[in-house]
Amino acid sequence: MANDISYGFLRPQDNDFTDISLTVECGTDVTTVACDSENRQNTELASWGRGNSVLVKAEFSTDLAAVVADCDLPLQNSRLGALLRWNCPSTSIRGYGNTVPVTDGVSRPTVLVPGDQIAGAISVELDVVLLDNPVADPDSVAPVRPGSVLWSRSLRIHLEGVGATVHTSSYDFAEMHELDPGAMWRIHLESDPELHVTRAIRVCLNTSNKITKVALDNINSGKGPTKETQMWQRFLAIDLRTHLLWAALGLSQEHALAEYEYDEESYGQMLYGILRSYFPDDDPASLLQKAVTDPGLISARVQNNYGDKR
Repeated sequence: MANDISYGFLRPQDNDFTDISLTVECGTDVTTVACDSENRQNTELASWGRGNSVLVKAEFSTDLAAVVADCDLPLQNSRLGALLRWNCPSTSIRGYGNTVPVTDGVSRPTVLVPGDQIAGAISVELDVVLLDNPVADPDSVAPVRPGSVLWSRSLRIHLEGVGATVHTSSYDFAEMHELDPGAMWRIHLESDPELHVTRAIRVCLNTSNKITKVALDNINSGKGPTKETQMWQRFLAIDLRTHLLWAALGLSQEHALAEYEYDEESYGQMLYGILRSYFPDDDPASLLQKAVTDPGLISARVQNNYGDKR
């Protein structure tokens, strides 16, 4: 971030910090996300279960001399710290981890997010803060208040993947005169990004399809899912994400989805998040052009990023 006078004090340049990553762990599910951009990143923990705690680890390198110079801090005895903060919009609970010193080199703050305090999604922010400025110069625009945030990166973690926000119903397609009575499922998506996400996505499961019926019977039995059921669930998850990415690209032609990034639990926020998660380096317009000329691009990316998870 460039020195930004709207904060009332000098701040470091973005390139004072390098090799920035956040690693999210939940059981055996481990995901590392590069956070080199100031834009909020997105990821998901599709295997997360209610009550499971989430461990987040940050790692980044600091050019300390450059930071103190950019902030007009004394080179001697100025102290900086790094910590991870989290908040969950669904439960309105927030917290933070321990503050670790920021030195010339690598810093590794962590935070354990209690599983009984979260649902849906959580936002995690990596902050570098001022701990001490030993010189109180009234003519300086250096930060002086302990706790002042000098630099940050953020990550949104969708705890149950998109499945947590999907309305699912099961019925006999033939009896309801569906156009494709032999399909395993059908996915319905709305076109209004302002809708609450739970109203925008609907998955209909066909009980007259033998494969789907066997999977549903296994799930409803209360027993652990068989390998066949797990494969069926994975195919459905991949298909749903592929549909959502295409929907996001289509809606991005009429709506600036980035405007919904902080519109909590909106369909637009979810679509923007899934685009950022699977294609972090592409803008929607250029990605749509690529996808039109290479229709397999979207499904292959979902299979690569999601389909091989165990």
